[in-house]
Amino acid sequence: MIKTKLISIPKGRLLVVGGLPEYANIQLPKNVTFDGSRGSLIYKDKNSNPVYIGLPSGNWQLIGKLSDVKEEDAHKVVEYFDVDDGKPAYENYVETNRYVNTARESLHSLVGANVPLRNKYDNESRPADISGPAEYLEEEETVFHNPILFFEPKSQKTHPVGA
Repeated sequence: MIKTKLISIPKGRLLVVGGLPEYANIQLPKNVTFDGSRGSLIYKDKNSNPVYIGLPSGNWQLIGKLSDVKEEDAHKVVEYFDVDDGKPAYENYVETNRYVNTARESLHSLVGANVPLRNKYDNESRPADISGPAEYLEEEETVFHNPILFFEPKSQKTHPVGA
């Protein structure tokens, strides 16, 4: 099941898209405008049929899969400040008044503070088959496994937050 989450951040908006199958190979230009109509984001299913994902309108920059985001791309999205040694300290969005050393860690915490990235029942024994415990399966429907991220900087933002 495809899931999206729009997160308002000081630098603009972050769009998190989860639930895409592992085989989905989405190739987009680095900058893309979604008009919110059907067909904004397309991938092909296992039978080569197109699957359309409706996304919010905006002037979006593709950041990539959360697991593959480059440090310099994450740096554009997250909050940071320079410390005495000239290196940035990045916001930790999960723990207040704590900072992390890399923009990638900060971005991961930003996404993780807003959407579940793993099933809370994963620490327990995972069901052996798909008809496992109902709680596990219900939770699994909410998880954004290795989501794809899009960023709309404030300077390019054309739609009000929450639109």
